[in-house]
Amino acid sequence: MSFPMKIVMIGDPKKPDLLEYYGEVFRGDFKLIEGPEFVFKVMNVGGNTINFQVWQLAEDPSFKTERSRYYYGALGAIIVFDVTKLESYRAIPSWLEEIWAYNGKGKMIPIVIVGINIHKRAEVSASISDEGVEAFTEELRRKNKAPINYVPVDKHTGENVSQIWESLGKWYIDYLQQFE
Repeated sequence: MSFPMKIVMIGDPKKPDLLEYYGEVFRGDFKLIEGPEFVFKVMNVGGNTINFQVWQLAEDPSFKTERSRYYYGALGAIIVFDVTKLESYRAIPSWLEEIWAYNGKGKMIPIVIVGINIHKRAEVSASISDEGVEAFTEELRRKNKAPINYVPVDKHTGENVSQIWESLGKWYIDYLQQFE
């Protein structure tokens, strides 16, 4: 079967760009749509086809009102942060709250927190470790009773990128199966 899944993406830098983050890895998989920041990806998950519709939202606070319209109806979310920037990491809770406030489903939707620039950790002494983010994610998951995962990625090699989509797609298929 084939299922559409609207995903919203927000984070660091100010305007996330999937194609920039993952370089050539996504160029063959995504079709860039003119107009709003929107990409489309089709992927097989557990024998089902998921049509991911990814809306990239500008993080700039002046666009908060406009962003709220795009969150509505989202079935999943991606929050991108830079593992070499503490302020990016500290923004995760506010991004979570914004997603939950405007998606129309509250804390029910799955969220994947994506750590970028893992290849730069050795260059930046104040980098956030994967272990630290995993512990933080577990605390968020437990405290909010929400499906939240963490995936560190390398935007140059595409390392772990497929885990983002597999995590979101698996959750969605599991969710749909409860209605069968």
